[in-house]
Amino acid sequence: MRQNSYPGKIIRILLLCLCAALLAGTAAAEETAAAPIMENGLKYMGKLPDGRILFGGFRQYPGKSECFPRLLCLNTDRTVSWDAQADPGQDARYTLAAVLPDGTVAAVLGLMSSESVSDELCFFTQDGEPVDREMTLPVNGEYKIPFVSESLVTAVENDGGQFAPILLFDWNGNKTGELGGQDIYRYGGMIQRPDGFILEFTPEEGTREEKIVRTDSRGNVLWEVILPRAWTTKDGMGWLHMWETDDGELLVLQADLMPHGEDGEAESRSTLTALDSNGNILRTENGALGDSKELCMGFCEHEGKYAAVLYSYDVEQPGFRLDGVRICWLDGHGRALGTTELVLKPEDFDWTAQYAQDVADGKARLEMTPQPGMISMPDGLWMYVEVRLRENGTGYIYRDTWKQTLVRIPEL
Repeated sequence: MRQNSYPGKIIRILLLCLCAALLAGTAAAEETAAAPIMENGLKYMGKLPDGRILFGGFRQYPGKSECFPRLLCLNTDRTVSWDAQADPGQDARYTLAAVLPDGTVAAVLGLMSSESVSDELCFFTQDGEPVDREMTLPVNGEYKIPFVSESLVTAVENDGGQFAPILLFDWNGNKTGELGGQDIYRYGGMIQRPDGFILEFTPEEGTREEKIVRTDSRGNVLWEVILPRAWTTKDGMGWLHMWETDDGELLVLQADLMPHGEDGEAESRSTLTALDSNGNILRTENGALGDSKELCMGFCEHEGKYAAVLYSYDVEQPGFRLDGVRICWLDGHGRALGTTELVLKPEDFDWTAQYAQDVADGKARLEMTPQPGMISMPDGLWMYVEVRLRENGTGYIYRDTWKQTLVRIPEL
């Protein structure tokens, strides 16, 4: 089964220290292992052919305002394989990465200045050593790269306007096509197929519909289908996740959240739509993730099943759910299999355990926010999360508790 990959998003700049540690927690009466923590500024970018996992982003040094590029590779047991960090002096971060057919790791480097933000390509061995290779895409002026794969690199011209086309290139720099601008739509994600692409587009403010577009390998539209939003009368936050089944169906999971629902609390609605290879809607199932007041924050295939991470929204407090997430498990055709729950406590982490009494006394609360990237590994499904303690009432964050780590999701 194929899944879509999502373009990189620029992540927040945080001045935090790195504290190496191993930790263990519990969830739903089951031990939940966790990996060494990583400083904020990294995001999951994919796997190497041998199963090692790659993170990319930036590091920010004390007393420096610039972000310095960093690639971090972890072994399958989550120990560090290599850590490639640029010397201080360049304000940039890695945003995407892909392994090319010759084994080279291609990374997208986002350059930042006071006047513009643009991208360029860098290359590494699978051991993290720089490769002496240059590649400049034949694009007018500066550009952004929203998607890369083993056979494709895309670009959008910075001066092309809000709905500029997505230009398609092979890794020799030859233009192979383009995906036209989509009027009121924002590009969301993509499934690359041998004969073309399946793209998702989410609406700009003021619209209520989401769209799936099928193109050939040069970007010519073969068909498109409009998917009505689960909320038809209100503006909400919408997420799309799509995957292909073994028998050729395209399944699209829509998960829309209304932060302030009819009863004052957050309300969520989910819909699963099945399309055939020609874009015809075969069936639509409301409530695919069950009745909840949760937001779908992540989606991943693991051992033939799919896991949707559901995260509660708290309208009374800044941020989201305090201590954990619920995981809704689906089979390959989107049928519900059951749920598990991941619940964390201050005692589960070295850097929050000292404040456990503050939580017990109601002075503070533990917050966990899923980060982009759920990772299926031989010993389980892992989730990249941000953990922090927040003071009740004031919303003050205990700065020495704001860390990121990998935790294992309890399975059915």
